[in-house]
Amino acid sequence: MGREELRRSSRRRGLLASSWQRLFGSTSSGGGGGSSGDADGAVQQQQGQRKFGRTLTAGSTAVTTLLEAGKLWDQGYSGKGIKVGVFDTGIREGHPHMRHIKERTNWTHQQSLSDGLGHGSFVAGVIGSQDTACPGFAPDVELYTFKVFTDDQVSYTSWFLDAFNYAIACKLHVINLSIGGPDFLDAPFVEKVWEVTSNGLIMISAIGNDGPLYGTLNNPADQPDVIGVGGIDNDDNIAAFSSRGMTTWELPAGTGRIKPDVMAYAKDVTGSKITAGCRSLSGTSVASPVVAGAVCLLASTLPEERRWVSRGSPQLLNPASMKQALVEGAVRLPQLNMHEQGNGRINLPASQAILAAYTPRASLIPPAMHLADCPYMWPHCKQPLYAHALPVVLNATVVNGMANTGHFQGAPVYEGLDEGGRMLHVTFKYSEVLWPWSGYLAVYVQVSPAAEAFSGNATGRITFTISSPGRLGAEGKGPQTSKVVVPLSAVIKPTPPREQRIVWDVLHSIKYPPGYVPRDNLDIKSDVLDWHGDHPYTNYHEAYDALRGAGFSVELLASPASCFDPANYGGYLVLDAEEEWYKEEVDALAAAVKEHGMNLVVFAEWYHEESLKQMKFFDDNTRSWWTPITGGANVPALNDLLAPHGITLGERIMQGSTSLGEHTLQVAYGANIAAFPAGGHLHVSHLTDVAGKGAGVPGNYAAFGVAGSGQGKVAVFGDTNCLDSSHNTGPCYDFLVELFQQLLQGKNAGLTPADMLQATPFKATGFTAPPQRRADVNFTQYSWVLQHPHACHMSAPCQFRQPVDCPAGNDWKQTHPKAAASSVASAASSSSSTGDAAEPPPVQEEDVSSSQVRKHQGTESPLPSQQQHKEQQQQQQGAEKPDEKAEVQQQLQPAAQQEDAKQEQPAGAEEEPEQEQQQQLSGGASVDSTNDGQQEQEPVKGSETPAALQPAATAVEEPAEQQQQAADKEVNKLQQLADDASMQQQQQEDSTKLSRGSSGSGSGGDGDELGHHAQHFASAQEQAQQGQRRAFISQAVTLATFICAAGVIGIVVLWSMRATGGIGRGKWGRRWGYGPVARRAPLDA
Repeated sequence: MGREELRRSSRRRGLLASSWQRLFGSTSSGGGGGSSGDADGAVQQQQGQRKFGRTLTAGSTAVTTLLEAGKLWDQGYSGKGIKVGVFDTGIREGHPHMRHIKERTNWTHQQSLSDGLGHGSFVAGVIGSQDTACPGFAPDVELYTFKVFTDDQVSYTSWFLDAFNYAIACKLHVINLSIGGPDFLDAPFVEKVWEVTSNGLIMISAIGNDGPLYGTLNNPADQPDVIGVGGIDNDDNIAAFSSRGMTTWELPAGTGRIKPDVMAYAKDVTGSKITAGCRSLSGTSVASPVVAGAVCLLASTLPEERRWVSRGSPQLLNPASMKQALVEGAVRLPQLNMHEQGNGRINLPASQAILAAYTPRASLIPPAMHLADCPYMWPHCKQPLYAHALPVVLNATVVNGMANTGHFQGAPVYEGLDEGGRMLHVTFKYSEVLWPWSGYLAVYVQVSPAAEAFSGNATGRITFTISSPGRLGAEGKGPQTSKVVVPLSAVIKPTPPREQRIVWDVLHSIKYPPGYVPRDNLDIKSDVLDWHGDHPYTNYHEAYDALRGAGFSVELLASPASCFDPANYGGYLVLDAEEEWYKEEVDALAAAVKEHGMNLVVFAEWYHEESLKQMKFFDDNTRSWWTPITGGANVPALNDLLAPHGITLGERIMQGSTSLGEHTLQVAYGANIAAFPAGGHLHVSHLTDVAGKGAGVPGNYAAFGVAGSGQGKVAVFGDTNCLDSSHNTGPCYDFLVELFQQLLQGKNAGLTPADMLQATPFKATGFTAPPQRRADVNFTQYSWVLQHPHACHMSAPCQFRQPVDCPAGNDWKQTHPKAAASSVASAASSSSSTGDAAEPPPVQEEDVSSSQVRKHQGTESPLPSQQQHKEQQQQQQGAEKPDEKAEVQQQLQPAAQQEDAKQEQPAGAEEEPEQEQQQQLSGGASVDSTNDGQQEQEPVKGSETPAALQPAATAVEEPAEQQQQAADKEVNKLQQLADDASMQQQQQEDSTKLSRGSSGSGSGGDGDELGHHAQHFASAQEQAQQGQRRAFISQAVTLATFICAAGVIGIVVLWSMRATGGIGRGKWGRRWGYGPVARRAPLDA
């Protein structure tokens, strides 16, 4: 979770699902009363809007009964002394269900503290209602309501920021957020949440209503320091609308964490109406206050002096300790995996027992890594471990209950406990600092080559220690430490043959955030952003399960395509790639296909430049224009990948259905194949092009093709929608399986009939040139590839990493010994690849500090490394400015002596001073003076620009700070020259006086020469003084310009925010630095 990557923006968050704001609404039903504010909310589902509300029957069971809150009430606990904040739509004054409404505040532009929608009243009632018809968990809780939504369900990030500041000032204990959105890079919001939790406030948030789709977790529930809550029904089945994991912060180079943290009841839950009476709602915005109320009740079970920060005594209640009590006491639900249920349903009595005996400590989520534990450990339990495989990656969350900050005390250690366990090679990456209250531990598991024929269980354990500062006020106490032991077990099987092994590329997908990546299926108007991850563990999970169910071993590669051994694999799968490709990857995959007989399978998506420009829109939430950064797929980049094989994708946007073998495939906005080599099999279908001037006109377009390329084959299909679990119009998982069976195992699936054979090269009608990249989009700021030098990461096998970190004493070969003997069948013939597969060229190591930063064509030019940049600037300065000291010395030298010196120089020596000067300026490096004094830069090895992204270099401006330093240096140099000249003048004057004193007479020539020198001395001094004056004026002008510009920008920003209701309004606006005191409804207790 790179915090430096968070974008500065103002996002609107909401209660209901609409468009790209995943907003938590709840459907309503039930009898009696209410007002227009009780209008039903919509819950976004897989196919448009679907309602989940049901009529509450007389036999319905209260959620407090289901979770056994009565056992704690019977002990006298009711939430007394706990202060909870509800960030929602407000509540009416003196609501009869609430016993202690301590304060109501309004942070919106609406002139009302009351709830006109009904959502805030319901949420508050679930937490603390005293009404027996719809009881809350903690009726004696002290309620603080923060109105951050208008009755029209409008909210802005800045409203939350002000409200969060006030919550900290009020020293609240618990905050409920029945809200969320997909933008986890909304920097002001995310950082403020960190600040809130770091101050000890326990935050509970709904995970989202975008189920049953995977990869749809909402922020802030997906943050490690927040307790994220999913939804179940009264029978402990997961609610269809509850969002599924994994988190997508870590993509593309990492893997996601487990979320939600816990589950709670979310269907037909009863709560308070706006004025009086009860109603039922469904949604994860209901599950969140269920957990918030439970947390308030649990917090009240501890003695008051031990709950919060107390001088000299342990702080037992904080975001980490409460999360530990909930997840460790939770009941795991059968038939659900960890990305669906997190740690299971909350269990109040069990969590109470954990808190009663709690000692501050660290823990891990999940607490054990039993990779064969199905279905909970899906997807890892789907496939055993084996030698010569890519690492299996697990991303765990470290929870630190000792303090809001901490660190690993040394690196984690793995210990094998049996024969299989000792065959595992386990490496780690982890947070340098745990803050607030949490961090990550990434675990990479490989199997030793010595186990290629081993079959059995592997058992081991991971051990690490977390250290945190001593307790507040505890004198004589050193740092706190906590040792954590994590069991790890797996099943090891013999290495499968090459024709069963597939590499799935997961590095080349880009999602929202950070950029406007449009949805692949353009029919889905209510969900216009592609934000589900495009990963086999998220929205491609059904395609992954289909391949595993067919017996294929699927390995995920989150490193460049040059970071694995193609001789071990029969296929390489690319789905819906929006990313650029390193040149090294294109070359490596071309060699893998042509020389090693590997098969490349590409499923593309639509791309049409004019349509992308028409999709630009002005977002009233962020007050900015949103422009798609690419199409459904980055077709120009895919064409770079396919170019070595003679295949080109076009710019048509195809829609319709096509029959292929026994399959009827739905094409929902796919790309056409525009060029195809002779000898391949190409399927042309009657489809409709919906792009450009001819939109809606049916025609014959090529949608699928298989072409031979050297010893391997390349298969291309223009659409990915049939493999995407999100908004799927017709699944084609069996088509994917049969395609690999035909390519890798020679099974005739009827996908390449004889009538598809191309005797001559194919070229689509009207095709003149392949699609081009958008010149008006700076793609670099969204691209992992363009922002990082080519290198193999931890997700690559240890022998490919930089540096190599394989264990000593083991034969960690790049190629599986059996790979050379195994065959990959061909669809056109039964011949198999023969001969020893040559190892791929070694990946060149590269110093990151000297790597080039690549920029997208048409936007910015490649930036050289810092050292090259510095040398280039020095060379330019050397070419443009003569050495001031040499110039002054030349002026001081008599003309006759200068002429004599010129005559004494050998031929060609006139250029030596300039060359020597440039060498000094560039640190001694020789400079080619024939090219205007600029040296031609050599490319940095291992960091070549991706294919077709090599614009000409342009001049790079110096930063203002460097310019100022250079100006100061010039002034000092001139001053030094003046001082030297003055000293020489004084010495010569003294010498002249002595000479005249001894001879009694002087030469008129000497006097003229002295006068000539004095003129130059004065000129040098004047030059130095002028330089100082110029530098001072330049500094003053620069400072004045900066102050004026900052003032103008500040006025514009504040006025814009004020006009849109985007600044803090009320007495806390000024106090917390979010603008002047403006319209504010009075705070009402």
